[in-house]
Amino acid sequence: SKIPFLPMNTVLMTPDRDIAKPIVSDFCNAMWHFDYYGWGKDDTGSQDLYVSTMSIQSLLDKYQNANRATTFCLYDIDLLTDDADFKLNYHTLLKLMEDRKKDVMTVVVATKEAAKAFLGAYPEFKKIFNKTLEMTDMDNLSIKEAVTRKLIETFTIPENVDQRLTQYIYAVYPSSPLRSMEFVNKLY
Repeated sequence: SKIPFLPMNTVLMTPDRDIAKPIVSDFCNAMWHFDYYGWGKDDTGSQDLYVSTMSIQSLLDKYQNANRATTFCLYDIDLLTDDADFKLNYHTLLKLMEDRKKDVMTVVVATKEAAKAFLGAYPEFKKIFNKTLEMTDMDNLSIKEAVTRKLIETFTIPENVDQRLTQYIYAVYPSSPLRSMEFVNKLY
């Protein structure tokens, strides 16, 4: 209560959506643990909002009716760059985000290119999303380590399988459309 309030709205730039879940979970836990919202842990929660499946009005309704200590994860924001309805009504969303900044946190999850396009088209959102985290793709070795960690929870990996797994990752991952944890989960 003695620390001045700083809104935690964040743009998480990542090529891998799967990486967002644990990060957002950590944000929510930190907000509760450090008594940032001032409510109990049972009051905190997060909700995924896919812009591709929502109208601007339903997005506005979500913000207006959100419980306190809610974290929204916004996906597909690149679709808003040229959306006519959004262009007409985004100021209302900005006002809602500003009004609810002490009890609703928003994390935009997008690729670096999509985030920059959105913030370029709507620079007013830069004052709302004043924090940015940029995640990069995992390299071949990181992919191998992540797959191995998942496998050894259930299996013993023979030496020849471990070598073939390494060869496969180094041959396939660089050109795969799946990135980072998406690739790990599919391979697993």
